[in-house]
Amino acid sequence: MYEKLQGVTPSSSVKPEELRSGVQEVLVVDDNDAFRGGVAELLAAAGFRVVTANGAEHALKHLAQQTPDLIICDVMMPGMDGYQLHEAVQSSELWCRIPFLFLTTQGNLNDVRRGKALGCDDYLIKPIDPEDLLAVVRGKLVAATKRQEAKQHEIGQFRKRVINTLSHEFRTPLVAIHTGAELLLHQPEVQEVAKVRKLIEAIYRGGNRLERLVSDFMTLQQINNCDSQQIVERLRSQSDLQVITNLAIENFVQTYSSCDGNEVPQVRFEDSGKELWIRVLEPQVVDTIERLLSNAYKFGGKQNAIEISLRYDQHHAQLRIRDSGPGMTEDGAKEACDPFVQIDRDKLEQQGCGLGLTIAKHYAQLNGGSLTFENHADGGLIVTLSFPLLDPKQLVETSSN
Repeated sequence: MYEKLQGVTPSSSVKPEELRSGVQEVLVVDDNDAFRGGVAELLAAAGFRVVTANGAEHALKHLAQQTPDLIICDVMMPGMDGYQLHEAVQSSELWCRIPFLFLTTQGNLNDVRRGKALGCDDYLIKPIDPEDLLAVVRGKLVAATKRQEAKQHEIGQFRKRVINTLSHEFRTPLVAIHTGAELLLHQPEVQEVAKVRKLIEAIYRGGNRLERLVSDFMTLQQINNCDSQQIVERLRSQSDLQVITNLAIENFVQTYSSCDGNEVPQVRFEDSGKELWIRVLEPQVVDTIERLLSNAYKFGGKQNAIEISLRYDQHHAQLRIRDSGPGMTEDGAKEACDPFVQIDRDKLEQQGCGLGLTIAKHYAQLNGGSLTFENHADGGLIVTLSFPLLDPKQLVETSSN
């Protein structure tokens, strides 16, 4: 009913009919032959496929060939001990989700605490009642299965969201580009200057939309790079948040004025009355503010002015952006920062792929800041971008270097 692993290639003992039937596999690791065999027989009799290993090294050989559904491991073993095996399992992307149970005679409270502090799923003390062991094993496997099902459902929903978003975001500008180009090439009646210009503008807007889409994908990939934080730490410098905000407003107004013809976004900016020095990677903060202004413009009503103010306290500099839109629930604000999420997309026509707030939040956090949302009492949404404020001593040290 169970397979003994003595350094032999374990995959050779796997029965195809067991894999097809979905029998759950438990790997038992213990250097005590009698105890290891007893646990294996108990589990096998309960319907599990069991593989045993007489040490951590042999267990790793099996893991390299096949991933079990659960691991039961002794702590005190010659050579590599149970704690070291657990560390190796946790460090692997393939194995880190396997439920891991310590089963040992080490009943000392400190040993139990150490095992649980390492993140093991349970710490069981020998001797243990067979029914108790089976109950724990079954419970951990049920919980692991539910987590896996929930994860798969989440992945499926995310995939569906991405496909739906991209199918719309790629198709819409491509239709404008293709239709405009076709009319220019094949319809002589549209050769009047005004009509030609209108078609060219449509093609230009479609190209810009595609460019922003591709740029956002590349930005998200760069953010997810494990070196992102180190890069920001190395390149960020002392900057005045007021200067950064003015630059972002200028870029934002210019971008939307060129996109919407004669329509110019209205922005009311209240500065802080003093320099607000922060240490950031300036292009990322400028980009973040532009994204927040874009959201305020699109969803807050283009006919209303966007209100911007700079504030500060003893420790932080804050940029507050208020729109005149419907606001957002607390759960909606959290969800809106997830990738490819657009709140009320079925009610509102929204350009973009739902990455704007995702990137803005990441950029804020990479630069030591935060992004928060609250509804204004008189209507509209207030988005607050906050960064640690440099104190005068830091400014002197920075300038002297």
